[in-house]
Amino acid sequence: MNRTIAGRLALIRGARHQLKTFAKQADDLRPWWPIAIPALLFVFVRSYQDEQKKMLEERMRAIKQEKQMFDKVERQLVREISEKSGSPGRLRRLLPRRTRRT
Repeated sequence: MNRTIAGRLALIRGARHQLKTFAKQADDLRPWWPIAIPALLFVFVRSYQDEQKKMLEERMRAIKQEKQMFDKVERQLVREISEKSGSPGRLRRLLPRRTRRT
């Protein structure tokens, strides 16, 4: 819709309406600016930081799940290898590693 002339006109009208509304609200808040500006900045900064934390947690959740799966598979693999090799005896511990594998 934004590619047509009608769509661009609607976009411009909407932007103009938003600017008028913002200007009117700013004029209404003019006597309260010394109090409103720091309070609004505090609220906006806090909500922005909360969103950043949520995004980071979402990213980390996928990485943690992948790490848990990797650890689980690794433990299972170690168990299978140790079961195949049997319990190492005293003589087996003294042999070099390449000999132990075979």
